[in-house]
Amino acid sequence: MVASSNFELLFEISGSGYIIVEAIKNVLYQGAPNN
Repeated sequence: MVASSNFELLFEISGSGYIIVEAIKNVLYQGAPNN
């Protein structure tokens, strides 16, 4: 469960996991040929 702990740390550091989720979404959308 190391990955889970790392994610919890990231959420606490950012203050909101939503920010990280949005960042990941942006990267995925940019990398995917959805246009």
